[in-house]
Amino acid sequence: MGRLWQAAANEPAPAGDGGPDWPDRVMASVRALGPLPAASPQRIRLWAPAAALAASLAILAAWYAVNDLHANVMAPEMFLNDPAGMTFVRLLAEP
Repeated sequence: MGRLWQAAANEPAPAGDGGPDWPDRVMASVRALGPLPAASPQRIRLWAPAAALAASLAILAAWYAVNDLHANVMAPEMFLNDPAGMTFVRLLAEP
């Protein structure tokens, strides 16, 4: 991207609307840049593990929301409904 900025900085500013041949001058500047470098294979290889990690975290979050979240909500609800009874049951259940 740096070469694009340099080409734009070196191009003289057009007077008024740029004249009738301004598209030709712009295209000539773009063609003078040549092909831009392709993305490195290392950068592309980075996306596969990142996508796998993101998918694993999404699956883990969905599994937790479906299975464990209910238990984490039920225990405080039982305590708030009957604090003394819940405390007594907890004391009996612990070894």
